[in-house]
Amino acid sequence: MLGIDNSADMIAQARTNFPDLSFEQVDLRSLKFDEEFDAVFSNAVLHWVRDAEDAAAAIARSLKQGGRLVLEFGGKRNTQALLDAVFAAQDSLAIARFHPWYYPGIAEYAAVLERHGLEVRLAALFDRPISLEGGEEGLAKWLDMFGKPIMAALTPDAKQKFIRLVEEHARQKLHRDGGWIMDYRRLRVVALKL
Repeated sequence: MLGIDNSADMIAQARTNFPDLSFEQVDLRSLKFDEEFDAVFSNAVLHWVRDAEDAAAAIARSLKQGGRLVLEFGGKRNTQALLDAVFAAQDSLAIARFHPWYYPGIAEYAAVLERHGLEVRLAALFDRPISLEGGEEGLAKWLDMFGKPIMAALTPDAKQKFIRLVEEHARQKLHRDGGWIMDYRRLRVVALKL
């Protein structure tokens, strides 16, 4: 068994939490394995990998014949209310519209996997709204953790203004009872390597 992530921080945390397991910092798209694994499991990762073709090719190469892929990540229209607010804030500040995530639908992602010899056996797209921790500051904390690529070029003052604009635009759809709810939609897939 081997755990991988492109983030040094995530690998360090995994090694601390599970010292008896093996972990490597590696970009999924550059996996060098050749039919070495019986299974690949991925949770909340693949929406960060915009190059879905290279990711699927690497996963398929690493699986043995008959090997299975089980994954879940952000699917079509994931965080749509948030993205609408992000784009409105970017427009207000004359920033080019940008977000770092890949959110495919079932048909789109099944086609990607099938092009690389992975037969989709099960696919589901479903809503999974989540209450954010932190009360009134929950959305700001979420943006600070997951929205770093969106705000990377902003000065500290511009970042705070951007966050406040996102909150203002998102409030009607994502704010409930003194806290924030993220409009997650998940894509869950089970596939086999043919």
